Amino acid sequence: GRPANIGAEAFVAVWSKSNSLDDVIKAFKVTRDMDPADAKNYASVRASMLRAKGFSVKQFTRGRKPSAKPVTDKPTA
Repeated sequence: GRPANIGAEAFVAVWSKSNSLDDVIKAFKVTRDMDPADAKNYASVRASMLRAKGFSVKQFTRGRKPSAKPVTDKPTA
């Protein structure tokens, strides 16, 4: 295949320190210059491929973060 835009070791190091996919994208000029949807796709596929090759790449939580429950002033009986 074609050479990777970002080296495996550098990608894994940044991914490990990040808290979200957006953090990873902001860390690399290559992904900052891409369309946001393409950058997210590139980063997630790159992480998946590195996991398949045996690199230890954490998985971020999926889906939306749960919203905080509203505080009510009603006493509970």
